[in-house]
Amino acid sequence: MDGRRGKIFNSVEDAFRAFDNGEVGAFLSSDFSVVSHLNKNGFQIMPKKFQKIKTAFLYHYLGGEFAPFMKRFSKYILLNSSFSEMEVLLGDDFVN
Repeated sequence: MDGRRGKIFNSVEDAFRAFDNGEVGAFLSSDFSVVSHLNKNGFQIMPKKFQKIKTAFLYHYLGGEFAPFMKRFSKYILLNSSFSEMEVLLGDDFVN
């Protein structure tokens, strides 16, 4: 956001409403959040993806009792699956 002022929102839904109402001209969000909102509520103004800021790991915080399962599940994902290759349809384009 070089040279621009940011605005803090309490939720991604608040940011999407502000975008639809013209209060902000852009927002930072994950593709998953945008597609989910698009499918559930739609946008009055269709957002256009401008720039990928970062590809990062996604963490789910659990209680200690789930640690043994998550260790096995993390190993399985590492060996058998790549969520970074998962694509979703946004408008006419596939994004991940």
